[in-house]
Parts: sequence; C-alpha cells; structure tokens
Amino acid sequence: MKNSTRIADIVWIATARLHREQPNVAGFTVGAIIEMAACLGLTGDKCPFSKLKTHAYTHCVANRPANPVGLRMLFETRDQLRRLYRHGDPYHLSRARGKITPQPHQIPSEFRELVEWYFDNYARRPRNEDQDPILLLKGRGGGIWGKETLDACLKRDLDHLR
Repeated sequence: MKNSTRIADIVWIATARLHREQPNVAGFTVGAIIEMAACLGLTGDKCPFSKLKTHAYTHCVANRPANPVGLRMLFETRDQLRRLYRHGDPYHLSRARGKITPQPHQIPSEFRELVEWYFDNYARRPRNEDQDPILLLKGRGGGIWGKETLDACLKRDLDHLR
C-alpha cells in the first residue's frame, strides 16, 4: 500500500480512475474497483482484498447505514453498482458529516489530480459545501415584502380567495 494510504482513499482513487477512463459508464462492480486498485499498485500485504471489498460494499457507501464508518465516498446505484458520490445524492443520515473525497496531501502525489478532476468535472460543485445555493439566498429579497407583516399578508390572501 503506497505511503500508508487509507483503504477508503484507495477505493475512492480506484473508482475515480474508472470514471475518468470510462466517463459514459454509470457505475462499477466492486470487483472492478478492487481490480483497478491492484492495477494502480495501491494494494499490498497491508491492504488485503477483503478490506477493500468491505469498504467498497459498506464503509464508503453514502446511501447505506454507517457501519461503523460514516463515509460518503461512493453511491450505490439501483443495479447495486458503485459510483462516486455527488453532492445532492441521497445519503443515510448517519453519514451526514462523512468524508466525500480524500485529502490530497494524504494520497500519493500521482493521484492528487483526481481530486481536482472530481470537483472540476465529475461533481461540478464548489469545494466549500457550506456554500449551499439556498442558504446563500438568506437575507435577500426583503424589499419584496416591504413592511407588511405575516398576519397582514395572510389576511390579504384569504380576503382575495373569498
């Protein structure tokens, strides 16, 4: 296992490479993800296939209950394939704060550009998840209602319906 890379990060890297090489494929089998990890030289004595398999089947999957790890790196499709998680995909509440991508400094340097690719091409989402587009509207549009109170607005609308 290169540079003591975390198993979840290996699963993410392998899945990202599959997506990048096969952009029209909707998802991948766990076997294909494990095979890619091996081809990339990310497996070894310290990273047995059973651990990769467990992470790809359970630990990294956003729409499964956390057991015990609450990562959101992968998404299970209806066909029980795996693809990278995208912001907006449904996820189990036990994974609400789960990690979505590896930290670039924690993975081998030759794979760091995959994190850039993920945000720039695959996920097409700002890196700062706190920039929720709905929450960014907070405080805007106050001039639309003027000084009308909620009660006055409801009364006006009810009178209009009669």
